[in-house]
Amino acid sequence: MRNLTTLVLLIGLAAAGCEQQEAKSPNEVSTEQAGFAARYPERIERESKDVRGYDATVREKMSTFEQVPTKITDPTDWAIVEQVVEKSDAAGRDEGYAAEMRDLKAARDFFEQEKEPLVKKVGGSVQYAAKQKGCDVDAWGAVSTSLKDGIDDRIRERLRDSNDAFILIERHEEQLGKKNVPALETVADDVAISSYVVHVEMPEAKADLEATLAGAASARSAIQRSIDEEKEYQTTGKRSAGELKGSEGRIKELEEKLKKLDEAEAEAKKNVEDLEQRVQQLQTDYDAALSKLKEAIAAKKKPE
Repeated sequence: MRNLTTLVLLIGLAAAGCEQQEAKSPNEVSTEQAGFAARYPERIERESKDVRGYDATVREKMSTFEQVPTKITDPTDWAIVEQVVEKSDAAGRDEGYAAEMRDLKAARDFFEQEKEPLVKKVGGSVQYAAKQKGCDVDAWGAVSTSLKDGIDDRIRERLRDSNDAFILIERHEEQLGKKNVPALETVADDVAISSYVVHVEMPEAKADLEATLAGAASARSAIQRSIDEEKEYQTTGKRSAGELKGSEGRIKELEEKLKKLDEAEAEAKKNVEDLEQRVQQLQTDYDAALSKLKEAIAAKKKPE
């Protein structure tokens, strides 16, 4: 009986320990791969830049809120316009909208990082097909623009599918007025995206950026280890001039990556310092801008 009691206590303590252990952030990366580590400075730079970009984007969109009533003309049902705004704000806070936004952000980030080789590949195929038919055209510029526009259009449509304000706009098109639909769609887009950034993206940004920064140490170690291995490679066995030149080139590139990692880490740490206060201020400013928008719409509503 005593042994059974001891076993139960041990299991309980182990379970309690597991409960106290915090889940690791997906942004927290520990790596031993020099190839991945060499790209880590760009990873930090990208995430730090994104944080500043989200703030700027939302403030730009919020600045247009007060202009909304001037872009919608009577006759229209202002009560439904008010519902469009409310549903868009709710969509931005919704987990489904957030999940879709994260998926689409990953797709857009991939395109931005790989844009040049993708355009080169597709543009080359188009150029070849055109020449086979006797046409001499510059396909690369058109392909680059078309790919970006196509991706932007599909991202917009996918986000709209996760925002029920668009069902409302379609359902009440006659009461809202067909001529007002484009303006209302823009309002629904801007409010939902702003709401998402303010309530979901930015509050998580500090923890995500800090988690990414935590991986800088392992990336630095992996890069330095690769440099050491290159130096050892040069001194062991008989190496040709070409092999030594190639090794020196890799060392130089890795040393530049170390320097870039230090710079990216320092800038991102500076970005994190007052991020929490900036997030709170953005939330305050968004609430104020949304309230003013609702008040302006309410003023347009006919008394019941």
